[in-house]
Amino acid sequence: MRCYLMKGGHIAAVKELSPDLFDEEAIEQCRFAFKNSPIQFDDFEVWQRHRKVYQHSLDQDLLAFSLKHAVWP
Repeated sequence: MRCYLMKGGHIAAVKELSPDLFDEEAIEQCRFAFKNSPIQFDDFEVWQRHRKVYQHSLDQDLLAFSLKHAVWP
């Protein structure tokens, strides 16, 4: 599996992941690389050969934050 770290809509870095990982494990490893990188990336994708496993973007984080902190009547 591969983790593609994106910046400006283009691949800026690639992290090779073990091919033996479950999808969830690969996503977590990629998320860790994304959040702990000294370079700020816009989003990331996890791929297994020709299959897109997961796509993340900062917009998802903003949406999750706003839903978590929303005040409901």
